[in-house]
Amino acid sequence: MTDDTQVENTGTTKPFHAKANVFAEIPDTARPVSGWWGWLQGLVLWLLAAVIGILVAGIMAGVSAVIFLGENIDQDALAANPPAEIMVPAIVGFMIGFFGGTTLLSILKVKMEKRSLASAGLGDFLYGAKFWPGFLGGILLAVLLTIPTVFIGDVWGSMPDGEPDWSLVQTSQFAIALVILFVVVMVQAPAEEVMFRGWMFSGFGARHGLSAGLLLSSLFFGLAHGDRFFVNPAVGIYYIILTAALGYMFAAMSRATGSVAAAAGVHTGYNLTLLSVGAAYIVALGDGGSILESFMAILDVSDIEFPPLGPALLTDMAVRLLIPIAIGIWFLNRSKKD
Repeated sequence: MTDDTQVENTGTTKPFHAKANVFAEIPDTARPVSGWWGWLQGLVLWLLAAVIGILVAGIMAGVSAVIFLGENIDQDALAANPPAEIMVPAIVGFMIGFFGGTTLLSILKVKMEKRSLASAGLGDFLYGAKFWPGFLGGILLAVLLTIPTVFIGDVWGSMPDGEPDWSLVQTSQFAIALVILFVVVMVQAPAEEVMFRGWMFSGFGARHGLSAGLLLSSLFFGLAHGDRFFVNPAVGIYYIILTAALGYMFAAMSRATGSVAAAAGVHTGYNLTLLSVGAAYIVALGDGGSILESFMAILDVSDIEFPPLGPALLTDMAVRLLIPIAIGIWFLNRSKKD
């Protein structure tokens, strides 16, 4: 891939000409991210955001320790077995700090590339009129993509067995947990949209064209969610492909609406639905664990195995791969007509 910052014999810098203006026009003076090292820039950005998350987590955990445990704190005992009063603020603090930092650093990166926020799909208010219809659409998407689990059964065997008692979720503690989850996801999902669809998609599209921008940003989005690969490579590759398909849909939606706000809404509604319903199911099993442990169990992939090839897996693959791609193609066709 070529770099448009070559220097001519006259000593002047060659002007940049965008191959595709994904959202708004990118000026010739801009230097958007290039595909061949965009992954490295994204990694550095996330490492810096992680530092911000750790700092916020430490502050919130420290404040909570003083409030709930008083000044006489046994630091050794606290480190060995931190209570929920410390763990919850620490986890929430890290998530908000990490993804809030991701948003701010992505916006800063766009400005460093000498282009407008509108050129990265950030011209609209992120939680404005386009966000909330997308939020409702994300809830419907989550329901649609879990059809195999409802009618065929848990394809991956990741949910514990048992007869749920739904009265166990009708508590103030679980309601508070859902509010906390809502706040976290309202930061997490839009932050990923600002980074992958805002900064990356628009930058890659300007450098290498719309099709390459769609594929590259979606691939990086999938790789960023490839933690299962280190537990089971087959499962990891499968989930990278499925997540990349969602990324393709989010990118096409952003392109059609001229903003990342709608895709941020869909992403938020999708994540919130899956996490809250999964946690509610585990709590309803009544295994005696805390609500925090229930949420952590949803994210635990330490012992996940690849299911046998059969109708259940093929149905799961078809629904979760083809539907997002089909929706993405529909949005792309819509943007061409507009």
